[in-house]
Amino acid sequence: MKIVAAAVLLFTTTSFALTFEQVHANHAIGVDANGRRYVASETGWGPWFADAVFAPKPGYPVEDRRLHHEGIVVIRLDIDLKTGKAAYTTMLKSSGFPNLDEVAVRALAKWRFKPGRWKQLEIPVVFAFFTRGEPFDYGGPGHP
Repeated sequence: MKIVAAAVLLFTTTSFALTFEQVHANHAIGVDANGRRYVASETGWGPWFADAVFAPKPGYPVEDRRLHHEGIVVIRLDIDLKTGKAAYTTMLKSSGFPNLDEVAVRALAKWRFKPGRWKQLEIPVVFAFFTRGEPFDYGGPGHP
């Protein structure tokens, strides 16, 4: 049994009748150029991923892995419609660990999309340990 540390982008849906906090903790949300709001599908991918030109995943800092720090960071990207680049990044929810928060913000700030498609995204980034081969289900302390 091998335990693996991973920073993953979590995109799951179970119901659209969730509270504001549950949606932001577990769902990726996007707003297109026309103002239409989308929630990631049950397969885990929102329609904006088809328009992603560059979307690096955040790393998991060595010191935080050593200390078994886990948590969910929710980042809002305000995207420039002309360039498709993230114009502003805002942390909506902290993991409780400054290094994890910083790594998530820096990685998502580099994301780029096809111009004119998306104006805002809210992406949860999960830092967690799981056993390879088992289904990934993060329900750690303080998280739904």
